[in-house]
Amino acid sequence: FISQTWAQTSLDCDFETDACFFDSSTYDQSTTYGWKRISGSTPSGSTGPSIDHTTGTSSGYYIYDEVKKQTSGQFNLDLDVTASIGSDFYDWGISFWYNMYGNQLGDLNVLTSTDGGSTFTTLWTKTGEQGGSTEWFNAQVEFGTGVNFIRFQGNGGGGNRGDSAIDDMTVIPMPTPAPTLKPTPLPTTQPSVPPTSLPTLLPS
Repeated sequence: FISQTWAQTSLDCDFETDACFFDSSTYDQSTTYGWKRISGSTPSGSTGPSIDHTTGTSSGYYIYDEVKKQTSGQFNLDLDVTASIGSDFYDWGISFWYNMYGNQLGDLNVLTSTDGGSTFTTLWTKTGEQGGSTEWFNAQVEFGTGVNFIRFQGNGGGGNRGDSAIDDMTVIPMPTPAPTLKPTPLPTTQPSVPPTSLPTLLPS
């Protein structure tokens, strides 16, 4: 979808300064589990990125899901799109970079809602370890009509080495396209029927 023409309005977050437009109640630096903004390596050994994607250094920031041996329980990072940039768009796209280093990774999901966060549909999922601590991968997800709430969801894989991370996220609205005009059908030409010739009468 990146090749399509998008509106100029966009929301970008590289997490260098803060957690941007994400709902602050869904990430908390003081809790043991859940989404946190950090630079360098995550506290658990042998999991999570050692550098961010924006700067490619250990001093750059990203946001990650600290799971700590959680085999169940979903840690959600929420974005109310309507509150952030309005609702005058019919379609949405998202591009982000993710790191999933650790041999006890569960899964990382992107979900959307069209009713303000009451119910969700999963549109993208990545499961298990994906590369090393310095490797970031790009994901692009196109949303359907009416999406007004986006959720990143991390699920533990049963051990400390299961931290997933995201960085350099962009949410781009796409304006309602002009209606497609149907071509005017050409009139149907009826085939011409040759006149029926009368039989020639022979003289008696």
